[in-house]
Amino acid sequence: MLVAWPQERQNVRKLKRIGVYIYIPILFVVIGYGVIWALGRPVIIFASNVTRLLLLNDKPDFKDIGPNLYDSSKSKAKGQLKASQITYPKTGSQFGEVIAASVDVKMPLYYGDTDTILSLGAGMYPDSKYPGEMGTSIIGGHNRPTFGQVSYLKVGDRFEIKTSYADYTYEVTDARIIDANDPWVGKMLGQKDESLAFLYTCYPLDAIGWAKDRAVVIGKVVDGPIIDEHA
Repeated sequence: MLVAWPQERQNVRKLKRIGVYIYIPILFVVIGYGVIWALGRPVIIFASNVTRLLLLNDKPDFKDIGPNLYDSSKSKAKGQLKASQITYPKTGSQFGEVIAASVDVKMPLYYGDTDTILSLGAGMYPDSKYPGEMGTSIIGGHNRPTFGQVSYLKVGDRFEIKTSYADYTYEVTDARIIDANDPWVGKMLGQKDESLAFLYTCYPLDAIGWAKDRAVVIGKVVDGPIIDEHA
C-alpha cells in the first residue's frame, strides 16, 4: 500500500491536468459566447426587426383596401350634421387625412388598422368613434417615416382631421408616453362626454418593429360639426 500510493497520486495529478485541458477551454468558450450574445443582441434584434419589417412591406395584401371616399376639393358640412347624411367608410377605405402642419405631418386616413392599411397611412381603430361623434376616435400610424412626428405636438397645439363628410380642428389637451397595454386606453375609448381624437404611434420614434411603448396625443374638437348619431 505504501509503495502504490505515490503512483495513485501521480494518476490523480494526471487526471487533474487532463481536466484542466478539457474544462478550461469549454469554460472560456461558454463565457465568450455569453459576451458575444450580450454585446451583439441589440444588433441581432435590430436586424431581425428590419427583416420582419421588409417582409411585411414586401407584398401588402391590397385586397384589404376599399373604395376611396375622400376628395379634398369637395365641399363639406359646416353646420349641423346628421348621421343619415354620411356615407360611412368600409374597412380599407380612405375617408380623410390627418394633418399636423406644425410638425410636418400629412397622412391619408383609412378605416381600419391592418398591416396593409398602416403601410399606406394612418388607420382608425374600427371600434372607436368617427371624427365628429361624441366619444374618442383612435387613430394610429407607424412611427416611420413621418406619422411619429405627431409625438412632438404639445398641449395647446392644433391639428386637423379632414374627412369625406366634414373637416375638424383639434386642440391638444394631453400628450404622454404610455405602455402599449395601459388600461387608460380603454377608459379613453369608453368616454362619451367629449368629441376627442386619440393619435398614437410606436415609441421610441427610431424603433423598428415591435415597441412596447406608445406616444399618445389627445385632442378635443374646437371646430367642425358634431354628428347627431340619432338623426
